[in-house]
Amino acid sequence: MGKGFMGFLIYWVLLLCPLYYYYQKHPVNYLLLGIFTVSFAFVVGLTCAFSGKVILESVILTTAVILFPLGKLSVMIYGCLASIIFCGYIIYDTDNLIKEILVR
Repeated sequence: MGKGFMGFLIYWVLLLCPLYYYYQKHPVNYLLLGIFTVSFAFVVGLTCAFSGKVILESVILTTAVILFPLGKLSVMIYGCLASIIFCGYIIYDTDNLIKEILVR
């Protein structure tokens, strides 16, 4: 991770503390929430600007969520698909790690 991202991560954590404290104080909570949202949007924008793959993934996922209503059945299907994909990724990544260790 870059130093800029780590700086923003520390900034967000430090900003979340006053957000938690002032969550019922009317003008201050909106100001802090606005600052948090703008800074988060800035980092997301930078990420999207330097990685077109992220934009494509977000478009596909957003389209999938919009096209299928989130009832009990669809939540179960999404959960099963996510579990299968995640397990496949773990197997793939472990296989690559083993191959890399055996090559050395």
